[in-house]
Amino acid sequence: MHRKLWQKLDLKLKPGHALLLVRLYHFRGTAPGGLRVSELASAFNVTASGVTQLVTALEEQGLVARRMDPEDRRAVRVSLTERGMREAESMRRAVDRIFSGLVRHLGREKSRRLLALLTEVSRYFEGLDAPEASTSGET
Repeated sequence: MHRKLWQKLDLKLKPGHALLLVRLYHFRGTAPGGLRVSELASAFNVTASGVTQLVTALEEQGLVARRMDPEDRRAVRVSLTERGMREAESMRRAVDRIFSGLVRHLGREKSRRLLALLTEVSRYFEGLDAPEASTSGET
C-alpha cells in the first residue's frame, strides 16, 4: 500500500495484520465461526505457519481468537474479538473516507473510468493463471 495512504489511515497495525483483520471482517457473516488457518493461508498465498505467526501476534493484542473447528478437530478457526471488530470497522471507515475523497477529487466520470480500468486490470491478472489460448491456426 502506498506509504502516504498508510499514513493517512493512521493504523497502528502492520500491513499484514491489517489485511488479516479485514479478511476476517469481510467474511464474518458467511463464516460466523471464523475462517480456518488454511483458508487464510490460501487467500494470502502464504504458508499456514506464516498465517499462524500473524494470528499469534493479533491474538496477543486481543484482536482475534482461535478455536478448534467443531467439524474437524485438527483444524483451527480464527475469528475477530469484539476489540478486533471495532478495529476492523475503524479501518473500513478510514478507507471509505479516503476513497470518498478520491471520488470527489476525480469527479464522477473519471471515477467511473478508473473503476472500469481497474476491473480490466484485475481480470487480466486473474487470467494469468489460465492456460494460454491455443495459437494453432494463427500465422
